[in-house]
Amino acid sequence: MEIFRQEIEDGLAKAIASQTSVAYLSPVVSAKKNPHLNEKSIAEFIKASNLDRSDQMDLFNLSSILVSTGWNKNDDIFLAEEMWAARKTPEDKQFNYMHNEKDIIGHITGNYVVDFNGELIPDDSDISDLPNQFNIITNAVIYKTWSDQELRARMKEIITEIEEGGKWHVSMECLFPSFDYALQDAQGSTKLVAREESTAYLTKHLRAYGGTGEFDGFKLGRVLRNLSFSGKGLVTKPANPRSVILNEKSVSENIKEKQMDIEELKAKLAKAELELAEAAKMNEEMKKKMKDKEDQESKATLAQLEEYKTAIAEKDQTLASLQEQISKLSQELADTKASVDTLKGEKEATEAKYNDMQKKMKMEKRKAQLAEAGIDESDLEETLASVESLDDNSFDKIVAMMKKKMMAKKEMKDETKASASVAEDILDDAQETQKTVASSINEENEDASNNLRSSASEWLGNCFSTLSKKTKK
Repeated sequence: MEIFRQEIEDGLAKAIASQTSVAYLSPVVSAKKNPHLNEKSIAEFIKASNLDRSDQMDLFNLSSILVSTGWNKNDDIFLAEEMWAARKTPEDKQFNYMHNEKDIIGHITGNYVVDFNGELIPDDSDISDLPNQFNIITNAVIYKTWSDQELRARMKEIITEIEEGGKWHVSMECLFPSFDYALQDAQGSTKLVAREESTAYLTKHLRAYGGTGEFDGFKLGRVLRNLSFSGKGLVTKPANPRSVILNEKSVSENIKEKQMDIEELKAKLAKAELELAEAAKMNEEMKKKMKDKEDQESKATLAQLEEYKTAIAEKDQTLASLQEQISKLSQELADTKASVDTLKGEKEATEAKYNDMQKKMKMEKRKAQLAEAGIDESDLEETLASVESLDDNSFDKIVAMMKKKMMAKKEMKDETKASASVAEDILDDAQETQKTVASSINEENEDASNNLRSSASEWLGNCFSTLSKKTKK
């Protein structure tokens, strides 16, 4: 955006360069319940256009006012010719959730224009035939089908709330590379003034840049030029209307505006006090002249003196009024700052509560992981406290090592049980053999007995050797 020398001298260069867009908030409704068109226009328009997606089960159609002609509450002015030229710019733009560009939930399908009576204005209308007041309506779709169960449930709830009405709004951003001025008199007559080097002194009086919104008895507005509407976001209607304006930027601008009002009133007060002093001085001079002259000229001077007395009384009244306004604005400024402090305190308390909840959830998750890794229940709390300061990556590595160690112990325990079973089988065989040998000794002679003992001893030795090797394995 071009910035003129006078605006640079007024310290507005940064503000003008950074403010090239405005937001427009409006309620969102189901396209089937569009209150902006009468029933006949709805039927004719849907039949003639390709905006209706109701035949697709995975899409939800919705509608909202994009923008209306005229002055808004911030003294930004949308002219009919500018809006008409920009009516198609939102088409095919993204539709996100809470202005999060990473959370796309749908897209804009198209736009149409209606007058303030809800009658459709044909798209091929000549600009000279347009009414002075009309709305641009935006149609969009929300994606109903999601593979993620949580996203599917969220969108189902949002769609239900949209159909019920009242909670959800659409926030559309309007970009503009230039602007002009509009001056409106007390009777409502408006005159457009081009913004150029010779008129740039008006910028500092605009409310958008910290001014009062007035100049030389006229209401002053900003006429947005070369409009282009970008993507929009689905946002909730604030439960507390004050939260719409009590954000960090708007509070700062509000405080700045009130401070500038106070400074302006102080300047007026100083001027009034100076005029009062001059009037008092002239009063003393007139009294002196009356003592010196008692002729007709003195009578005329006396009449003039009465006029000055009346002027002094009026100045006194003006002075009192200005002092009252300063006091009122100072109190409003103090109340605004107190509201900001309260909101900051509530925000900090909420963040602390959220952090405590996150920490508790994290500890419960770690406790479950330690139990799964084989930590005895009686030792869980002590172990959990010892690893509380570790980051998630370090903690996961420790749990993995615990699990690996637990598996190793289990495998060793299973091998030990298997070895013990083999040993018992071998010992049973040996005992049975001993019984056989003993029986044979009783039945045979001594020589045969010696041979049997020798064979049995050799066999038992082999058995215990085998048992020893299996136990070692």
